[in-house]
This record gives sequence, structure tokens and C-alpha cells, in this order.
Amino acid sequence: MEMSMKTQPEETQKDRAVSPVIGVILMVAITVILAAVIAAFVLDLGQSTSASVDAGVSIDSSSEGVGLQLTDQGSADDGVRLEASIIDYQNVVSGDEDDVDLNEYDEHLSSVGDSFTFVAESSNPDPQDEEITIRVTAIAESGDDENVVSSSEYTVVVQDT
Repeated sequence: MEMSMKTQPEETQKDRAVSPVIGVILMVAITVILAAVIAAFVLDLGQSTSASVDAGVSIDSSSEGVGLQLTDQGSADDGVRLEASIIDYQNVVSGDEDDVDLNEYDEHLSSVGDSFTFVAESSNPDPQDEEITIRVTAIAESGDDENVVSSSEYTVVVQDT
């Protein structure tokens, strides 16, 4: 039996889809990408982001106070916390924030239909300026999650107590 070397015809060498080197590079790249995706799930790198807490609050402002009402509880399982702070109190009594009392600085609305009105009161019968500016903020709460639903400034008349 005699062995002889045969050369491949030129046509079959050109018929290859990709060269072996390129094929190996593509397989290594695919393996690295798959390993990264699996590692992301195993190490919990792609943490899911939860939707922010929301609720509906209607605000009715008059010169006598600012009324808020919970209109839609949404995903705020713990309700809506209301906060009020005095922004502009210059010329009220002695120009000191303590001279004006918002009837409540913090209030909580826990079910649809609950409402609250912030009213500014002063113990001084003759304040130099009868109006103050307050910022009212409504914060939806659910567990440890909070989201500011509304925050606005309003001007109210200081009432004598």
C-alpha cells in the first residue's frame, strides 16, 4: 500500500464559511458574555427597582388656610404625611417664627376622604404684617419608602387667637 499526498483543490479551501481563528474568537466572546449575564443574576447585580410610592392629594388654598384632602391612596399603604413650614414670616409680630403657630406642623391622612387644613395663628392681636407664606408638602408613605407627592407655597392670613 502506497501513501500519496493529495492536495485539496483550491475551490474547497475558499468554500469555508469562516477561518478557524475567527470561529474560536467568536466562541470565546460568546462564552464571556454568557458568563457575565449569569454572574449578574447570581450576584444580584441587576437589582429590580420598585415603583415609587404615589397618592393623589387635592389642595384648596384660601386666605384663611390651606386645605388638603387625600383623593387617591394609590400605593401609599401607610397614607400621606403632611408637613407645613413657614417660609416668609418677616414683619409678623417681632419677626420671629415662634410668634406664628401653624395649628399643626405634621399631620397624617390615612384613608381616602381624610382632610386637614393648615391655619396660621398668632397670639399678637396686631401683627405688623397680616400675611405669611407657608410651604405645604404631602409625602406618600409605604413601609420605608417615601415620595413627595406635592410641595407648594401658599400665602395665608394670620389669625388672632
